[in-house]
Amino acid sequence: MPNSATRTQTRARVQRGTNRRGRTDGPRSGSGRPSGVPAHVDNAPKPDGDQAVKAAALETQENEEVDENSVCWICAEPVKYYSVSQCNHRTCHVCALRLRALYKRMDCTFCKEPQPSVIFTTSADKPFSSYAPIDIPHKDSKLNIFFETQEMMEETLILLRYNCPESTCEFTATGWNDLKLHARGVHGKLMCDLCIRNKKSIRA
Repeated sequence: MPNSATRTQTRARVQRGTNRRGRTDGPRSGSGRPSGVPAHVDNAPKPDGDQAVKAAALETQENEEVDENSVCWICAEPVKYYSVSQCNHRTCHVCALRLRALYKRMDCTFCKEPQPSVIFTTSADKPFSSYAPIDIPHKDSKLNIFFETQEMMEETLILLRYNCPESTCEFTATGWNDLKLHARGVHGKLMCDLCIRNKKSIRA
């Protein structure tokens, strides 16, 4: 039978356990909400991450579609004026001019269909058949190119002149020899005869 000392020790252990459990009733560290923060703030709806990602992807796709329409598929340069042919394929006016004037090609580079004439325009999607004569009153008869404005025609045909390759120089020569003399005498540069004979480029 337990003596009085044993009973006293048992009661002391029980009392300490009760006190220890009682201390856990206060705020716990590491709880989900700091003390003093209202419950409605902690339960506020969080932004939908998936919706934000989808919106960003849609915006990127729209920008890419716009960029594809404004960049020439041949030279990958931004398009200032479009060249549209009867097959309704489009390139930039510089590539179309180079193909017709320098390479003597009168077919579509994309589908290879013969193109007796082309239209230089600012429209990225207007069909070839929708242009009335009043819409394209200006024409270069040698290249069979129609233009919407006189300014567009002049700006295009200037590209076929013997322009100085220096971007800051506005000199226009009368021929290759004149241009070579100018480049050497004024700018101290030599023009490659091999490139002159074989490289069919527009001297913008």
